[in-house]
Amino acid sequence: MYKYCFELENDTRTWIIACQSEQDLIQWYSTIQTQIEQVAKRIAIFRQNQKIVEREVEKSNLDMGAVQNLIKPNAVMFDPLQKSNLIGFLTNKDIFLNKLITMISVYLDQTKNCINLI
Repeated sequence: MYKYCFELENDTRTWIIACQSEQDLIQWYSTIQTQIEQVAKRIAIFRQNQKIVEREVEKSNLDMGAVQNLIKPNAVMFDPLQKSNLIGFLTNKDIFLNKLITMISVYLDQTKNCINLI
C-alpha cells in the first residue's frame, strides 16, 4: 500500500512505519538515528562516570589507609622505643601525602593549643 515504509524492532515488538513521501521517510530515519546516537552517548557517559567513581573509591581507600597508618599507635613520630612508619611518607614524592603530613602537623599544633587553653 505505502511506497515508503520501514520496520523498527526491539526484543518484544516490531513496528511498521509508513510514510507518505520520501522526505518523510528521510526525516523519520534521521530523527530515529539521532535518538539512537544520543542514547549511545548517554550510556557511554554513564559508564565513564561509573569508572571515575570506582577509581575515586580506590584512591579514597588508599588515602584512608595512609591516614590510618599515620594515626596507629605504632606510627607515633616521637616515641624512640617504637619504629616509625612515617619515614616512608616523608620520602614519598606524592604531593598529596606531603601536604597531608603538613596539615596533620598544623592540626596537632592547633589541638595542643586548644588543650592548653582549657
